[in-house]
Amino acid sequence: MTILKYISIIGAILLVFAFLSFIIKFTSKRLTVFVSIIVVIILLIVSILIIYMNYTFDNSKEMNASARENKLTAEKNRIRNNIIIRPGSAEVISLHLGYSNRISVPMIKNRELGFYLDNIWFNWADGKLLTDEDMINKDDYINFGFYNYSLGELPKLPEASEERTKEIEENFRRRINRRETVNNKFLNTLYDGYSERTMIRNITNMSVLGYRTRLHGFIAKPLANANAEIIAISQTNAEVKNYLSSLRTVSGYLWRVISKSSRRSYHSYGAAFDTSPRRNGEKQIYWAWTRVNNKNWYAVPYEDRWQPPEEVIKVFEKHGFIWGGKWNNYDTIHFEYRPELIIYNRIKDDENAIYDLVEKYGLY
Repeated sequence: MTILKYISIIGAILLVFAFLSFIIKFTSKRLTVFVSIIVVIILLIVSILIIYMNYTFDNSKEMNASARENKLTAEKNRIRNNIIIRPGSAEVISLHLGYSNRISVPMIKNRELGFYLDNIWFNWADGKLLTDEDMINKDDYINFGFYNYSLGELPKLPEASEERTKEIEENFRRRINRRETVNNKFLNTLYDGYSERTMIRNITNMSVLGYRTRLHGFIAKPLANANAEIIAISQTNAEVKNYLSSLRTVSGYLWRVISKSSRRSYHSYGAAFDTSPRRNGEKQIYWAWTRVNNKNWYAVPYEDRWQPPEEVIKVFEKHGFIWGGKWNNYDTIHFEYRPELIIYNRIKDDENAIYDLVEKYGLY
């Protein structure tokens, strides 16, 4: 009911009271009672009619709005039923959203899904992110690296068993003996890191959790934002404050290839850093170190692994950094800048979000 209607009813009631006062003053008592009853009955009937009409009008508006919404939903569903989402759409969209100042909106070129990075066209190529010239040798490469990354709760750990241990060891041997390699051209272009000589030009000193380290200037802003937020939290959170004071070093840029693989470490791009503690209290830090003396390294409980406070992990993820402690091959001191991976894991299971983005960019 609108304010105007309320005012009208109140005004009518005041007029009735004024009328009754007049009747009481100039007529007999019996007539006054009779007239008062009649007036009250009329007033009640009018009020009920006004309320009913208002309810009917509002209800009609809601029904019409609901009908329009249902019609729009049905039309959207009809359109979506005719849309076939291309494989890789969610991943390529995530790359654009994660690096929107560098990576173009995703598009389809020569029937291949892809994007431009610094005017260089990269094909999705089943997740391998290849330039046109590398498409000829497409089968020689493995995927760039989109995977499930748990946002929020820690991933559930597998139970230790002989079968599980054998399976993991076999996968490890296959990875070592794999002939296919990762095509590093995408990351080399993104971070201008084709060689150690070109890479070093982009490396600068930064403050990370109160420690000076060398990292790529490209991640300076999100890192500074995360760093400031964590420092602010430490002023009122004893656990975070103790964590910061417990660190021995924060190490960043280091030109190297990941052990037993062809993949360049994100440290070699200055896009990763390790927060090493002074003491780990005999807790596990890195899967390969644990594996030396424990064949069930993959099932070590979280409480037996050294790790930053949950608040610190959440802040870094908020600003685009993933934590290595959530990997199967865990590295609990490691953070790296992967905004596209965080975005991908936020939208990949949200069908409506995927359809909206696919329609927005015309990827069908």
